[in-house]
Amino acid sequence: MFRHLIGEPLPEDRTPIITLSPRQKFFMEIFQGCNEIYSSFYRLRLIETLIRKLLRSRSGNADELSYHVEKHLEEVYILKNRTISFLRLLQKRLRKRGFVELTKKVLRWEDVVERAFGEIVKTRGAHVHVERFAGTDIKRLATLDLLVLKGKRNELRELRQVVLVSAVKEWGKAIKANNDALEKLLDRLFDDLAPIIFDRLAPQAEMKV
Repeated sequence: MFRHLIGEPLPEDRTPIITLSPRQKFFMEIFQGCNEIYSSFYRLRLIETLIRKLLRSRSGNADELSYHVEKHLEEVYILKNRTISFLRLLQKRLRKRGFVELTKKVLRWEDVVERAFGEIVKTRGAHVHVERFAGTDIKRLATLDLLVLKGKRNELRELRQVVLVSAVKEWGKAIKANNDALEKLLDRLFDDLAPIIFDRLAPQAEMKV
C-alpha cells in the first residue's frame, strides 16, 4: 500500500503494450493524414458559415470580416501543405514497394494540387506576410467604422451598413466558391487514391488459423 509513496507503480498503473499488425500500423498512418486534411477543410467551411453570420450581426465590422478572410487564406495554405505531405507519403511507400507507374500517378496528382491551390496561396503569400490582408471594400468599411463607431458620424451609418453588407456578401461568395472548388478537387483526388491505398499499398489482413 506504500508503493505509491516511494514511486513504485502498481500493476494497474502499467499500460499494457498492444502489438499492432503491419496492416493496422499502415492504416493508422493513412487515417492520420486523411484526418489532418479533413480537419483543415472543415475549418474552411466553418469560416464560410461565420462570414454569413456577419450579415445578421449588429456588431459586424471590418476587423471581423478581415479576420475571417485572413483565416480562410491561412487555412487554405495549411490544407495545401497537408495534402502535399500526404501525397509524398504515398509516393515514398509506393517507391519502396517498387510501384513505378503508381508513383508517377501520385506525383502527377501532386502537380495538380500545386496548381489548383496556386492562385489562392499566392494571394495569401502576397498580402498576409507583407501586410494585413484587406481588399478595397474592407478598407472602405474600416474607414466608415472609424467615422461612425468611433467618431459618432451618424449621418454615415446607413452608408456604412450598405458597404458592410456588400463586402460580406462579396467575400462570402468568393470563399464559398473557393471551398466548393477545393471540395471537388479533394473528392476527385481521394476517389483516385482509394484503390491505390486499399488494393495495392495496404498490407494484407492476417489470416486466423
